[in-house]
Amino acid sequence: MIELKVNGKSYTKFVDLELSRDIDNACGSLTFSTSKKKVDIKANDIIQAVVDGTTMFTGRIDGVSNSIGDADLAQSFTARDYLADLVDSSLPDSCKRFKTGTSLLTLINEVVKALNMTLTVQNLAGTITPFSSIEKVAGEAGQNAFEFITSYARKRQVFINSNGQGNIKLYKLNGLLGANFDFENSGAKKNILSANGQINLADRYYSYACKSQINFKNASGDSGDYNRVGRATDTDVRNSRYYEFTSEQSMTQEECKKRAEEEANIRRARSFSYNVTASGHSQNGTVFDIAKGARINDEILDVKGVLMIKSFSMKVSESDGETTEMTLTYPDAYSVEASIAQKSQKRLDINSYLNK
Repeated sequence: MIELKVNGKSYTKFVDLELSRDIDNACGSLTFSTSKKKVDIKANDIIQAVVDGTTMFTGRIDGVSNSIGDADLAQSFTARDYLADLVDSSLPDSCKRFKTGTSLLTLINEVVKALNMTLTVQNLAGTITPFSSIEKVAGEAGQNAFEFITSYARKRQVFINSNGQGNIKLYKLNGLLGANFDFENSGAKKNILSANGQINLADRYYSYACKSQINFKNASGDSGDYNRVGRATDTDVRNSRYYEFTSEQSMTQEECKKRAEEEANIRRARSFSYNVTASGHSQNGTVFDIAKGARINDEILDVKGVLMIKSFSMKVSESDGETTEMTLTYPDAYSVEASIAQKSQKRLDINSYLNK
């Protein structure tokens, strides 16, 4: 069950509701609608969504729409969590330059403070190395505040999302993922309502080259400049495909290599999707969430093994009841070093990830 809490009032009956979160989108979203009886909810009200006893969303109402037809009043609402202000805002002037040795946590806290926000940071990423003297930490005029933060977080392979309280959550994804959930598509344990899978190589390349944004004089002191370049290879793709890009910030040679590997992994993740719809919003007391593992046994589509939940949409409707749509991908899709052997990848049938 999903319970909404607004202005001290609890709401559990809706015409429809959708709560969504995605690894690629730091800000969670919520839409819902009511009918017949007018509810006292206004734009900018604080709202929480409690899913099966777990708070999964805290934010503010962004939009309100009222309509009337056949003497019935219909109200629709949209909301985003507290990170929305950080995602939407430009970088303040006071945060366009930082001292040498600045840490990612300091950078985030200073930007949040400058925007008059009260978000706290939950660090699940462990020790994060401060930025060195050759890593210039500086923003540009008109730069987006969240894009500025994520450009430096990416240098440390740190991902940013919001937690259930709407605060900032930092974490890393290394591919070492256990199974929090189990999904079956046949037999007595069948709990998949629908599923589909696809793979598309259009945005994948055999060779990746990441070049540092700033040129450096070469070590011998010659007048010629050179770009620091890091390379990665995806051997599942034909070798006639090459992709070159510039790093978000100045990077060392090793950082460029890691960034190239990350780009290859992210594109591999986006080329593969297994989508599943299940009843309810939790399993065995654990609420479905991004970055958690699900063991799939789909003999029909030949998908077997542990996959990672990349995104979810929890829905409540008068016609379909309570369901959750999830998109899953490789467990190591967002880690720098792929843990799936290339030999195993070549055995993939339609989106199969073998982890027996």
